[in-house]
Amino acid sequence: RRSLQTYSASSPSLNSFKTEEILLPWQFKVMAQPIPPTLESDAIHAFPDMSRFFAKPQQPDQSRRGFSLFAIPTVNQQLATVINWKRDDTPNFLDHSNLSDVTPELQREVEEIFERQYPSFGKPSLEAIGQLVRQRASNIRKVRCNCYHNTEARVALLGDAVHATDATWVRGNDRS
Repeated sequence: RRSLQTYSASSPSLNSFKTEEILLPWQFKVMAQPIPPTLESDAIHAFPDMSRFFAKPQQPDQSRRGFSLFAIPTVNQQLATVINWKRDDTPNFLDHSNLSDVTPELQREVEEIFERQYPSFGKPSLEAIGQLVRQRASNIRKVRCNCYHNTEARVALLGDAVHATDATWVRGNDRS
């Protein structure tokens, strides 16, 4: 019977693991809210960027700043929705991290954007909008590893250790 050993990243026997982190051109925020009745509670929902279909000719530079949604149900009947966009094209309603309260105008703007671009998603709650607009955006990164095992140290990277996941993406989805 063998005992399991744990290693820290700085262990000399793990020097063969080399990583590279690459900053990708997108950012994201996560919005949590109850699952809208229009969405299945046991399915993951992907909503592509629809802004090009709703661009206003008088504001081509602002209205084309689109975003996508990736909505994941959690175990507590919440919906963790990842909203992502190109870093250099942050939609205006997502750029309010200095606000302490959501104004009625901003709430209406966000509700209208979601209703127009993602009607089956429905209106986000006031609490979800507040969390979304005040949240600092995170950068999307890719991490590459040169190998996933070390036979000399009898170590293998498995599960969540193999991929980079920002803590804000998890939101209860790590419990199965």
